[in-house]
Amino acid sequence: MTTEEIASSDMFDFYSFPLSRQLYSLNQIDHALADCGDELLCQWVANAIRLGEEAYELEASFSGRTPNTVFGPEAQKVDWELDRALGAVAKFLTTSAQAYGETSAQAQLARFATDRLFPDGVPAVIHLPYVDEEIAVRMILRRIETEPRLGQALRELGADRFIERVAAVHARYQEALRDERPRPSFAQIKEARRAGQERLCQIVALVLVRLATGEHEGDQAAALRKALGEVKAQNAAIGRYYKRRRRATEVDPETGEELETEAEFEEEFEEEDADDVSSPFTAEDVAKASERVIEAIEELGERVADPWSPGEEADMDEDVA
Repeated sequence: MTTEEIASSDMFDFYSFPLSRQLYSLNQIDHALADCGDELLCQWVANAIRLGEEAYELEASFSGRTPNTVFGPEAQKVDWELDRALGAVAKFLTTSAQAYGETSAQAQLARFATDRLFPDGVPAVIHLPYVDEEIAVRMILRRIETEPRLGQALRELGADRFIERVAAVHARYQEALRDERPRPSFAQIKEARRAGQERLCQIVALVLVRLATGEHEGDQAAALRKALGEVKAQNAAIGRYYKRRRRATEVDPETGEELETEAEFEEEFEEEDADDVSSPFTAEDVAKASERVIEAIEELGERVADPWSPGEEADMDEDVA
């Protein structure tokens, strides 16, 4: 005879928590355990938070919410360097024009170079997505190499070292973008959520046991009860969303503040539109309509054919409904 394995989550009347709500609940319990001396429970909670944060990052990578989860932290670091290098070139050209005077030959060269390098301004380049920015900078560097007049202008102004810096960082940028992380599958995300739910329920069970046996008393017990109240409140909030037939929102893992995404806005608009749509009239509905309603409909049809004239004041007070 085999004993069926029973998960801790099977023993609780909890909805399935999004990863962000799992993390928020765990953080609340972690804060309540401050200076409690319960090493085993603290270790369980710390491990659950670590794994929860990894799962949260995995989910962010799956949804594409942050660029560094797609390309890795090195791409973000080099992106900042490239932005600074491009900004330095633009600033140098502007400063050169100011230093020599707006009517000087140097100012004319600086304006020409700026127009050729950044026709839409530096922000139009540095605010591009990673891949698009790499292409844009590659085209800028190619322009410098293939346009003799542009190259000569930059050399005369002494901008060579700034261009060399851009080229060096761009080469590293290309390399960093090749290190694209494989995106996780939905099955991996689903398993991460399930495992996180199980860890949360296990910790709630451990806290309940300690409170029931009196291992934590006084302020410590009050803090733990308050933390469990936060978990219960999260569960109730999810229940309210399910009753409204909506997906439970994400929350800030630290503060618990609800975060509405674009998809959730669309869900809300769709529900509002659905509530505004009335069922179409059937033949039976029309047959049961009162004579006054039928007369009003016929009168409205005449008004559509012959619109009301603002000069006829009697029409302004007439009730056609």
